[in-house]
Amino acid sequence: MNVIINKMKQKNGESLAEVLVAVLISVVGMLLLSSFVFSATHIMEKSEAKSQELYNALTISEVRSAGTSGQTVIIEYDGATKQKAYSDVSIYKDSKSTIVSYEKE
Repeated sequence: MNVIINKMKQKNGESLAEVLVAVLISVVGMLLLSSFVFSATHIMEKSEAKSQELYNALTISEVRSAGTSGQTVIIEYDGATKQKAYSDVSIYKDSKSTIVSYEKE
């Protein structure tokens, strides 16, 4: 504590070594800040690209412009009567993603 008080009472200026250390610390801090900004920008760009890809796949699926295949869906109720229901559906699947849409025929 006395060192700080003595330093504040001195009339002398800062030494060259102290100035160089202060500049070095400032430069390292600025480099870290710029790397954080660059990383955040890169992550945001990747996120926007993935979101756009998903949006495009959903749009293709919703307008039914993807490949079509006819399938039969079986809905089975495993109760006392063991009922089954069959329904024919058209399945639309985008070849570039795993997004699937369907509608009853």
